[in-house]
Amino acid sequence: MPKTRRAEAKGNYAEAERHFRSAVDLADAGGVSIADRSAAFSDLGHLLLKEDRLAESEKFFDRALEIARSSPGGENNLPILLNNLGALYSMAGRYARSESLLNEAKKLTEQKLGPEQPPMSEILNNFGILYWVTDKPKLAEAHLRKALALNEKQVGPNHPTVALVLN
Repeated sequence: MPKTRRAEAKGNYAEAERHFRSAVDLADAGGVSIADRSAAFSDLGHLLLKEDRLAESEKFFDRALEIARSSPGGENNLPILLNNLGALYSMAGRYARSESLLNEAKKLTEQKLGPEQPPMSEILNNFGILYWVTDKPKLAEAHLRKALALNEKQVGPNHPTVALVLN
């Protein structure tokens, strides 16, 4: 997978997509663990989301979520999957669905990992974006400030992920 991640990081999405689709094919054939199966679909969904290919992305996130919900041990991936779907629905203008999924992701993260673990800053950031686009600036600012503070605490103020929240 390092070649895939490198291609994605360099913006070579066509190459990354080929690799991710191969991983999905392997996962469909049953040649990987349940966690890796869910991750294969999620990774492709995330790449497609970056390219604003929302309908395709949703299909792969839904499949990843289905695998995670129905498989022992799959629940460990649920907060990230729910967060990604929440972001997708926010981008697609399906705000109520987005908020519902982000709330579920937040609740699961708090229960399973704790309120200050890495997925939480991304979830809070996505809440901030959702509230910004739905014209709730006070809620947006509160969530973005929490995301920023948590992110700075986790990785330090000069880490690139802090810039994502500031953006």
